[in-house]
Amino acid sequence: MISLLIVTCLGALAAATSEFSCSQPTDPNVHCVENRVLNASHPTEWFNPTPKPALHLTNCTVVDDLSSELLGNATELWILDGSAPKVHLKPSLKSFTSLRAGTGEVVIEPTDNFQLELFDLEGSLQGVPRNVQFLKRLAVLDLCQNRIENVDLDQFNGMSHLRKINLGWNRIRTVTATNVNLPSLAELFLHGNQLTSLDLTHLNAPNLQRLYVASNQLKRIDGFPAGFPQLARVDLHFNKWRCDWLRRTEELLACEQ
Repeated sequence: MISLLIVTCLGALAAATSEFSCSQPTDPNVHCVENRVLNASHPTEWFNPTPKPALHLTNCTVVDDLSSELLGNATELWILDGSAPKVHLKPSLKSFTSLRAGTGEVVIEPTDNFQLELFDLEGSLQGVPRNVQFLKRLAVLDLCQNRIENVDLDQFNGMSHLRKINLGWNRIRTVTATNVNLPSLAELFLHGNQLTSLDLTHLNAPNLQRLYVASNQLKRIDGFPAGFPQLARVDLHFNKWRCDWLRRTEELLACEQ
């Protein structure tokens, strides 16, 4: 059953990521660094005691670029608050999260050996990171609350494990696509942007279940809802829809119930 959701604050939904505090009891596999100024020229200080699989930086200031060599054997990287403007992704990472640390650049090398499954960044990105398509195992890409202005969905073409793309609460004015195959995509969030038009004709995502485009300036969406037979939840609120398009779309969605 397809439901048209009345959502007044999607930001709360998109930001529903639990926040880790190193002051609380932690897993023995987690190495915490709190309230430190970290100089990349002295990396051994970061990993005293012995390095652990998960590295959590809370309210730290990273003076130099956070390069992949400095992450040791970590497979999980959390950065919460503080400052980490530039991060180099390490291929062995499975989880990367940076929240409110002013991260504006993430370097992804053009190789296919990345293990990353979760990429969650709330910071100052001005675009989707270059070479994101090399994250072949990525399942969740959450770039909510950044400064992204333009998105080319072709960047994600061939990412067969990608289930969720969250681009809500950015500054997106244009979304383009010419040939995008995302067989696992179930959730697409574009709410809280500055979109005046949207064409999903060339997005091949047959398993899409949720589409959120609330709080834009849209008048219509081309290629919608045709091609998305698994839709279950759609939020179209707070836009400037053409009445004929909205009426026809509501009829088509009702027929899918």
